[in-house]
Amino acid sequence: MKGIFFTDIDGTLIDHFTYSFAESMEGVNLLKERGIPLVPVSSKTFDEICLLMHELDLTAPFVFENGCGIAYPGINGYRFETAGEGVSRLLELLHIVEDYTGEKALPLAEISPEDICRLTGLTMEKALLALKRKASVPFILEGRNLLSDSEIAGLGELLSQHGAILTKGGRFNHLLPAGTGKGEAVKRIADFYYDCMEYPLTGAAGDSLNDLAMLRAVKRGYLVRKPDGSHVNETEGLFVTVNSGPAGFTEAVKDYLEYIMV
Repeated sequence: MKGIFFTDIDGTLIDHFTYSFAESMEGVNLLKERGIPLVPVSSKTFDEICLLMHELDLTAPFVFENGCGIAYPGINGYRFETAGEGVSRLLELLHIVEDYTGEKALPLAEISPEDICRLTGLTMEKALLALKRKASVPFILEGRNLLSDSEIAGLGELLSQHGAILTKGGRFNHLLPAGTGKGEAVKRIADFYYDCMEYPLTGAAGDSLNDLAMLRAVKRGYLVRKPDGSHVNETEGLFVTVNSGPAGFTEAVKDYLEYIMV
């Protein structure tokens, strides 16, 4: 085992609209054939990713809730660790977002499962799994859902004074405890592998603003295009795929494998 490959899930490993991973399976299987762990790193919950790990027959650690939690495989299932003071403390900070924007912030927990299905395209079963938050608060703004990049930056300064950080994915904004995030979680999992293997060459693929820290925490980061062909603007030091979504993931894996085999 010479490497570790990290991946975002929504919009990267699985299709943004259909939730299919058909076009990513070639990349998934190439990594399996070479004994390279595929580590999902996502805003999804522990329960959601456990289901995905079973579906794809993956056995590596994974990162849930945007780095607020890390799950490690064991003999009797996964053991996990979470960061921060819990969801209730983060919910108390949503008023800062509302004061800054002048708009109502709706946490995921206050949205009905039926509306979550409508917003996301998830089945009812998976929508209920998405509500099982342990350490983070996804939310939307009433009427327009996502914060702008400039609002994320401005609010970040305010929230840091209260021990929290803010980011966004493809569908939701995410309020997290300070000191967490995908980049920090990736570093911790890499350290976990360093203890049991020679220094691995790390790679990662992702498509959203909340993936940038992860992509910059590895040796080779791939920014996957969105369904309309666009991509996050901050590309310095990253490789931008030609393809979008799961096809872009497989493209990234193929390039990464060439890189580590040199």
